[in-house]
Amino acid sequence: MKPEIIVSRFDQLVSDRKTADAEFQVIERFVAPYRNEFYTPMTSEHQVNWCRRNIYDATAVWARSRLASFIHSNLTNPSMPWFEITFREGEVNDDQAVKEWKDEVNNLLWQGLRESDFNGEIDSTYDDL
Repeated sequence: MKPEIIVSRFDQLVSDRKTADAEFQVIERFVAPYRNEFYTPMTSEHQVNWCRRNIYDATAVWARSRLASFIHSNLTNPSMPWFEITFREGEVNDDQAVKEWKDEVNNLLWQGLRESDFNGEIDSTYDDL
């Protein structure tokens, strides 16, 4: 594909999104007020408008936080393993030596995730989403 076509297509898509961008800015203002603006390039923390006088009620902010916590606790619960390694071939999974190996690998992966601060980072990711 030629670069001119890619640039032209990108410009068209940016133009098509203008209405949605405006809506996202309104959502950002009331639901995620201190997460910075979605589509405004900022190079410094000093450019952020910390004085948000549009918020009269924190219900939307609270609901966003609760939703992120709910997703985190149900999808990637930090208190219990939420994944398990298995092989595609079902008969391999029934072998006792394979079961022991899978349990050991699952435990190593679980410990690696816990030590990497995955839970804190994924919580922020859910909040951003």
